[in-house]
Amino acid sequence: MLRTIPRLVKNLTKNMHLEKSSTSMLLEDFPPGALDIYRKQASFDWKTLRVLVEGNELLKLKMSVWKRLEDDVLFQHSPNSLSLDEQRKLAVQRMYRLKAWDIYDYDSLLDLNLNSAISIAIIQYDSSLCVKYGLTFNMFMGVLMGLGTEKHFDYAGQAKQGEANAQPTP
Repeated sequence: MLRTIPRLVKNLTKNMHLEKSSTSMLLEDFPPGALDIYRKQASFDWKTLRVLVEGNELLKLKMSVWKRLEDDVLFQHSPNSLSLDEQRKLAVQRMYRLKAWDIYDYDSLLDLNLNSAISIAIIQYDSSLCVKYGLTFNMFMGVLMGLGTEKHFDYAGQAKQGEANAQPTP
């Protein structure tokens, strides 16, 4: 289970440099504001609590997912409201970008902790993106594989590569 996390983090952090390597350093302090008084009165360290609740490796994985999303121009939030058609088009582009990053591989799909950590990170960014990815690649491929014929296995292979055509053949 946990041995696949470093590989996933490596896939996510390809071609980018993380400035902070330790988990506690990855968790930045909140910006100063009205709640500072109450934060200083806390009897526990929230960073330690978060590491205890989420786990060191899974937290690093979530942080690397968020960092990768932040650094990619395609995932920047628009300051203007997008039309429904523009939102759909952007969701498809983002879905294929996630597919290219290969963060949902076979090991992460089998391991509930890995799958949920990745999914939670993506849902917290954009819930429609996670749903679109899950339906397009995971559910569609699962249905094809469950049908049980070799013809369907070929379609599943195409779907895995993002090449399956939704148009019926004559």
